[in-house]
Amino acid sequence: MSSQQRRPDYGRPLDERTYSASGEVPSTQARPDGPSEPGDLRLDIELTREELGDTVEALAQKFDVSNRLKGEFHGRTDAMRASATHLGEQADEWAGRVSEKLPPSMARRFDQAVSSVREHPGPAAAATLVAMLMLRRVTRRRKR
Repeated sequence: MSSQQRRPDYGRPLDERTYSASGEVPSTQARPDGPSEPGDLRLDIELTREELGDTVEALAQKFDVSNRLKGEFHGRTDAMRASATHLGEQADEWAGRVSEKLPPSMARRFDQAVSSVREHPGPAAAATLVAMLMLRRVTRRRKR
């Protein structure tokens, strides 16, 4: 039986909230407008079980915050790694272009500086950060 198959409505509400809103009490006896044939009853029970199973599965996924966060974390870290790889490739391409346009003696020094930054990226990043903070501080003082 597929989950696409729909249960006949038989003119009754779908859940207990409808009963409590209308003030009716759900009856345990067979309804006169419900399925009366054993085959229809089995089909109704089987479809109700499938719907309940789907609902429980959906609720379990919704309340499994830990796995949802892990999936989100891994997705974002993969995206950041791909972005960093792309930026590294662009930086290599730009460094190659700059090196080609410089005179040979300066190109050699530039290549040495680039290779030094590749070997020790931490100090280069720290020096760049300090330079940017100092530049920001100087430009703020001039605006006052």
